[in-house]
Amino acid sequence: MINKKNVFLLFLLCSILISSCSEKKVSHEANNIEFNQLNIDTIAYIDGDTTRPSCKLKMKLEYPVKASDKAMLDTLQKIFIETSLGNQYLNNNFEAAANAYAKSYIDDYLKLSKEFDSDDYMNSFSFNYEESLQSQIYFNEDGFLNYSLDVFSYTGGAHGMGGTSCYAIYLKETKLLSIDEIFPYSSMSGIGEMIVAQILKDRDLKSTAQLTEDGFFSIEEIMPTDNFYFDKEGITWIYNPYQIAVFSLGEIKVTLKWEMLKNLILDNSPVKEFVESNT
Repeated sequence: MINKKNVFLLFLLCSILISSCSEKKVSHEANNIEFNQLNIDTIAYIDGDTTRPSCKLKMKLEYPVKASDKAMLDTLQKIFIETSLGNQYLNNNFEAAANAYAKSYIDDYLKLSKEFDSDDYMNSFSFNYEESLQSQIYFNEDGFLNYSLDVFSYTGGAHGMGGTSCYAIYLKETKLLSIDEIFPYSSMSGIGEMIVAQILKDRDLKSTAQLTEDGFFSIEEIMPTDNFYFDKEGITWIYNPYQIAVFSLGEIKVTLKWEMLKNLILDNSPVKEFVESNT
């Protein structure tokens, strides 16, 4: 069932705000968790003039609306609000938090526009702002929930900036997992070497010197991070632009199979039994 709410040509301060908002169910119902998807598409023009610069915000966010018990659902929604929108919105439900985020984005843009003369902000290339947020459920089985948030922002200049943040939730305790709850610190360097080897394999290269030529840097410092998600096959790390390579190479995604890593997992790790049952 889809509930849609549409608002057109709303006037906010001295701007025209063209906005649509919709919500629908999405199918990720393992672990007895159901999700909705919230869509917000908003454009606000300076001084109510559609020939002048604007800010555009697009949000396509999935969030939990049903869980095995209310305590779990409340905690999950707080995790999704904090990771997707920020902890300043934790006192709201998810839909209200998303709408508050959208209003804040527009208000901040209009406030900033007043600091420029009309000749400055009439330059559409320098003052047309854009932002998009999109979340995705990667894995929702066997007591684990993995998802990501893709964010893109343009605030003038040669190009915008984007990045992906990944989150893994251990549902038995309804908490986010960090990498040091899966692997001991002593194994991180070795896993880093495995990650580099996988990057070489994925790019059909033979040496780290070739990686450097392609635009990678600080290769000897590449390590596993908390920016990961996993499924029954393995664990995937995402390295965002400028993190281990030049901007033009974009996002670097590296997957290592559990078969390669299972002997390194902490004995008391929440994923230990999960990995053993899938390898």
